[in-house]
Amino acid sequence: MNPEFRNTDPIQVIFVRRNGPCSKASQEAFGVLCPFAASRGLFGPSTRVIGVTLDDPRTTEESKMRFDACITVDREVEPEGEIGRKALAGGKYAVFVHAGPYDGFQKTYEQIFSVWLPSSGERLRDDPCFEVYVNDPGHTKPEDLRTEIWIPVR
Repeated sequence: MNPEFRNTDPIQVIFVRRNGPCSKASQEAFGVLCPFAASRGLFGPSTRVIGVTLDDPRTTEESKMRFDACITVDREVEPEGEIGRKALAGGKYAVFVHAGPYDGFQKTYEQIFSVWLPSSGERLRDDPCFEVYVNDPGHTKPEDLRTEIWIPVR
């Protein structure tokens, strides 16, 4: 587990929030966000698709888990209906690459927080972690999926 450290400016996104088990909440949220973005021509070569899980599954009841489906935007987009706008925190991040199906995220997160973090000398910031989905699950075999996991550190 050797992360790449990156510094970033705040990341402007539009998003849709859903509550519930992460796999269900993410599908529902992206099911609203992606058609909205596509109908307005918001997808482009530099667009990043991001997921933000705002709660710890070890301490939060599954039905109360909050998930934000996000896409980056490089122009002004007015919030509309369920579509919100916000900035993901800038700063220093430890970026890990998860290879394979999304249902393996829990194991990767456990490795990051149970093995890497305690021995790294790094300290977490009070900002949420997020996932950048590098390739499209609709056109990529599950075993070939790549996801960047961004962990906010000081």
